Amino acid sequence: MPRLGAIAGGVVGALRQPTPGRVSFTLSTSLWGGLVTSFAAAALVTDESRRTEQAFTAGMIGYNVGLASGLLFAPSIAPSVARVRLVDLGGIGGGLVGAGVYTLAAGGGESRASLGAASVGTIAGLVVTWWATSDMSGDPPKQGRTLALLPSLVRTRDGWSATVSGEL
Repeated sequence: MPRLGAIAGGVVGALRQPTPGRVSFTLSTSLWGGLVTSFAAAALVTDESRRTEQAFTAGMIGYNVGLASGLLFAPSIAPSVARVRLVDLGGIGGGLVGAGVYTLAAGGGESRASLGAASVGTIAGLVVTWWATSDMSGDPPKQGRTLALLPSLVRTRDGWSATVSGEL
């Protein structure tokens, strides 16, 4: 059964014609969704004995929400890989600036508040760089590609194996 899922996933991916920009966008929404929610949860949870567990749980939920959002919005947004990478750099920079400014202002500071400042800074960095790169050209969809699959049965020592091969 896992092979059937792999085949179905490959066919669906080929028919949707993903571009490098769309794939990068989906990866980034997953990554940032998980990081921001885990940082925010670690900042908000007061019970120190359960903080790590709850931060990982929130990060897992945020990752999956980011993944679903990326899959949903990537075809309509279709950003270029360059734009996605610049926005990623903005998120990294925003998180570092947020945590750094808090730490300097607090004279050392508490780790929970620093994680909260990093979360807010990351969101601000992502939003500002998304806005700043809004004039960049998008990732054009692939043209003229068709999916050609060739199913076959292959005799093995223990029976038969169904295979599908093809060219995109």
